[in-house]
Amino acid sequence: MNYKSMIKKQSFIIALSIILMTLVLIGASYALFGSLNKSRTEQVVTSGSLIVDYTQGTGTTLTGEIIPEEDETAAASTGYEIKVTNTGTLPMKYDILIYTGEENELPHENIKVKLDDDEIKALSTLTKTSETSSETLNNIKYILKGDLTVSASGDYGDVKTHVVRVWIDKTSQESIVDSKFQLKVKVEGVVADDYVAPEAPKTFATYLRGLEESTTVLPDDGTVDHNMRYTGTNPANYVKFKLSDGTYETWRVIGVFNSNSHGSSSDRVKIIRTETIGNTAYDSNNVNDWSTASLQTKLNGTTYKYVGSEYIDDATWKLGGSEASVLVSELYTNERGTTVHEGWSTEWTGKVALAHPSDFGYSIENGSNRSYCLSQDISSWSSSDVNNGECLNSSWMFSNGNYWTLNTESSGNVFIIYVGGALYQSNYYDNIDGIDGARPSVYLKSDVVCDNCDEADAGTETNPFELSVSE
Repeated sequence: MNYKSMIKKQSFIIALSIILMTLVLIGASYALFGSLNKSRTEQVVTSGSLIVDYTQGTGTTLTGEIIPEEDETAAASTGYEIKVTNTGTLPMKYDILIYTGEENELPHENIKVKLDDDEIKALSTLTKTSETSSETLNNIKYILKGDLTVSASGDYGDVKTHVVRVWIDKTSQESIVDSKFQLKVKVEGVVADDYVAPEAPKTFATYLRGLEESTTVLPDDGTVDHNMRYTGTNPANYVKFKLSDGTYETWRVIGVFNSNSHGSSSDRVKIIRTETIGNTAYDSNNVNDWSTASLQTKLNGTTYKYVGSEYIDDATWKLGGSEASVLVSELYTNERGTTVHEGWSTEWTGKVALAHPSDFGYSIENGSNRSYCLSQDISSWSSSDVNNGECLNSSWMFSNGNYWTLNTESSGNVFIIYVGGALYQSNYYDNIDGIDGARPSVYLKSDVVCDNCDEADAGTETNPFELSVSE
């Protein structure tokens, strides 16, 4: 018997056969699910939403008419494809529903369905939805498969693809002759009520702040700004710094600083090149105002490929002057003051500069010797002084060669870290000879994250901190 010829020709509705029909489902807001992550200053979250594409296949059962077939043949057909995409930032749970239309007359036990690789089932054996109580042949909604999950978009994004196959049981009795047949398939979704927000990556500054109570090499510096600085002769503060051309140099972390040092609202990490770029003049014009100095122009030009690094951004560098014969705490305050050589700038906004003199002073090892060193005039930290020689020998920033710092004396001489171990002032008429080295320094962007900070040896010379920019 040719069942196909006896089934009433009808333009029945099959939602699956609508090519690329889009259904958008909006979920609840983030505030109802998950808690704010304290390591972030703000949360940007949208409602979860699903886009569902329904595409008709080309198998024998999918020509626009559902016909009686053998299970084996129908189960191997192309079927109808459903593609579920979550475009929001919250995971979504969804159900795939199948239900009969208002004019359906075909007994449900005669309708066979198969989803993906699941077993073949008669429509009548599926679980009805809670709002369905009718025992008629039409408007009955079944759950083909429920409690499915599609992740959020972005890094956690996901697309789920399903294939639905529908046919009439080949063994159906003649009672189905001249029966009307209507069938719909639909995807319904809601925000997952058991959703736990993925932990956002910690910024590098946040990670370092978290080390304050677990290490003695990154202590609070004791200033009013409560910066954190690496101390000692060789702390694990090495970092891979990415240049604008994609290559890397090894730099070292000075510490974490608040807005009083760089002008930004968030904590930023300050780093310095491990080696000098070679001897160079601070200002070949013999002026020594950093805002116009030749070294400033050189470091922020194209020669060294620092400015284009994705890791850095502008910072406001403090150019306050000071006398050399002061305590480190006094030097720190003076750097952030407004006393400068007549007519010179008190601050400069840009990307690449040099370390402050006080950065050297506060890098002294965090031990019993630290309090003694910080109570001494920093200009007396000389290797020729037996007692004070212990100060320079406990700092990783001490070098075997002179190198420039950012600030000057009020009279105009530039401070250098002297090979003898003390803070020294270099006469600005001598600097054209370029007898001192330069170690560039930058502030990292506040959203830079550390990719290997959880590793036990992260920050060591053999495994420096690896950074990336949070998206």
